[in-house]
Amino acid sequence: MPRAINSAKFPRRLREARGDLTMSEAATACGLGSRQHWHRYESGQNVPRIDTVERLAAALGVSPAWLAGWED
Repeated sequence: MPRAINSAKFPRRLREARGDLTMSEAATACGLGSRQHWHRYESGQNVPRIDTVERLAAALGVSPAWLAGWED
């Protein structure tokens, strides 16, 4: 069974990985389509599926395991 995304760490790490990009710029770069999706993830309202975490991590240049909160 796949491990669950750490819902406490994920929003903070997503914000950190976004760096100087606006939410709109980051959403576009990651293929999310809208700032709303990004905001829901970064605010902790929604937790993405692992395939989305992998896509976000690749676009932001971080490890999927780090972004998901599985490693430090």
